[in-house]
Amino acid sequence: MNQAATRPNQPDAAARLGLWVLLAVITVLFLQFIQAYAVRSVSPDWLRPPEPALLRWNTLALLLASISLHWAVMRPRDKTALWLGSLFGCAFLAGQLVAWQQLHALGFLVAGNPANSFFYLLTGMHGLHVLGGLVALGVLLARARCGADVALGARLCARYWHFLLLVWLLLYGVLFLIPPATLQAICGSG
Repeated sequence: MNQAATRPNQPDAAARLGLWVLLAVITVLFLQFIQAYAVRSVSPDWLRPPEPALLRWNTLALLLASISLHWAVMRPRDKTALWLGSLFGCAFLAGQLVAWQQLHALGFLVAGNPANSFFYLLTGMHGLHVLGGLVALGVLLARARCGADVALGARLCARYWHFLLLVWLLLYGVLFLIPPATLQAICGSG
């Protein structure tokens, strides 16, 4: 039996492992901030900012980016899905910036209230991770344009974007849907 045929491709395995380590680190980072959010959310000066309606459209854009990248994995020779994923990812980021401007215009400033600070911190950190995903997609599109095989890169990008969607849904729930007392009970900080 040929050992090369049974042994997994080393660079592919290393890339997949690297992505899982990255996702684990990001998960721990966000969970720590959510824990801090839960502890702080019962303070008397805590006042949640209103939910900008645009965030629902932004969620849809992120969902469509994730679906597009899943489509890119299913059809690796078709680069349209990669372009669509990038487009929806950019739409999500632009929408987040507009939502920030809307809250700022309503007087919900970064330093105005601890809840405001957490909102900008959590959504800003998530936005930076989306920006990193867009950079990776840009590199992937450049490689595809040069004729390189981007199947592995598309799989890794899709996995990363699915993860970003899950993180965003968690953040959305923490910021607007879950009552602070319930969040504290979930986090064990009550």
